[in-house]
Amino acid sequence: MVRNAHNHPEHPHTKPSAEDEQRLQTAINAISVEIRESRFKLCFTSTSTVYGGKQVSTISPAFADVRKIRDRIAVHRKTEFPKGQDFDGVKYYMTHADFDLKLVVTLHPQLAKFIHGVLALAIDFTFKRVEGDMDEWEVVGFSERFKMRIPFASFYCNRKTTDAFKQLFTELFDAIYHVTGERFLLRPFYPDANCRIFVMDGEVAQVNGFGEFLAQYNSPTISGISESNSIGYVLYCLKTCIVHFNRCLDELNRADIPLSVIAELKKIIGYKTQEDVEKWHAYCRSVATVYVAVNDWYVNKDKPWYLPSINSFLSKIAPADYVITPNRLKHRRNSLCCPLSFGVYF
Repeated sequence: MVRNAHNHPEHPHTKPSAEDEQRLQTAINAISVEIRESRFKLCFTSTSTVYGGKQVSTISPAFADVRKIRDRIAVHRKTEFPKGQDFDGVKYYMTHADFDLKLVVTLHPQLAKFIHGVLALAIDFTFKRVEGDMDEWEVVGFSERFKMRIPFASFYCNRKTTDAFKQLFTELFDAIYHVTGERFLLRPFYPDANCRIFVMDGEVAQVNGFGEFLAQYNSPTISGISESNSIGYVLYCLKTCIVHFNRCLDELNRADIPLSVIAELKKIIGYKTQEDVEKWHAYCRSVATVYVAVNDWYVNKDKPWYLPSINSFLSKIAPADYVITPNRLKHRRNSLCCPLSFGVYF
């Protein structure tokens, strides 16, 4: 006679050890709050890494009961969002995260669908058209369909910090998704994407914010890209406007720097070998000992992303993509490129 027959094995009734608790907490922390749930299997790369590619219950039998996992996720959510995750709760979180940050992203709904077909987007600081402490940037791309440059969106923000720019890029991509119903895809993070690069003016905080955004945007399982530092991601898709680069060097002439020296400094744009690049650095160091202005310029450009953003040899952008994409912002009165009657999405 079989007693207490049951075809479902009972969950182990062991109490989670401190190591089990710590491992699970690490996995929860690694997953975006929007997708935290009880199914901690191999569906998330971070969870797979924490548990060595095995099921949670295999490593920690006490967590075979998913209710225990669910309870700990609930506690974590409560800690991050004490007012919940509905609109009021998220507003509370954002308000307390940075009370003084003000930002707006505008988008033309009628034009937005064409943004998915551009090869490049240029983000340019513009002359202010609004009062107060809000600065403005335009997001412009060339449309093959209309054979013209189109101002797809604008940024407005009262800060020029890394965190502010990270949030601006996040809001831009989110606005595109909400208006068009499609995520904006960028190579090489999505190999089939049309857009290859972003062109910017070399502002440090903007690039740092872009890098932090890309670190979250990137999915290593799709792109095959993994960087230890967020700034490493910008090397795959960033160009700095060479007009800004050359203009900055031309201003050295005001400090009585010989034109021959300025011409040598500009040559870095076209160098194609490591030997030439190293010779250029040696030249900069030698000239910097003579001219303080050159030393200040060289120190300012000594960032891991700057030279790769103006030189194709140092860049990680695919050579074929580098050739077909612009390397300048081309300042224009872009507001005249499209009908003024188009509505704007906020």
